[in-house]
Amino acid sequence: MSRDLLSREADAAGGVERVPLVERLQRIRRGFRQLFGIPDFDRYREHMAARHPDAPLLSEREFHAMAIDRRYGAGRPRCC
Repeated sequence: MSRDLLSREADAAGGVERVPLVERLQRIRRGFRQLFGIPDFDRYREHMAARHPDAPLLSEREFHAMAIDRRYGAGRPRCC
């Protein structure tokens, strides 16, 4: 019998948790987004709630505009 190491419900025999498929896919998606440098709005919201609860939260559109400007905006080195 194979055991799933990513699980939420504790397995009585081995104490292994089971993570739902949807959550596993979300984790994979987050990993790929991070790997390719794509900004993650959900991660931003979690960070702001945990570390800066009094600071105003950007809308998703503002967040992505800021990320694009940070990456491609004025003052960045250019090849041409």
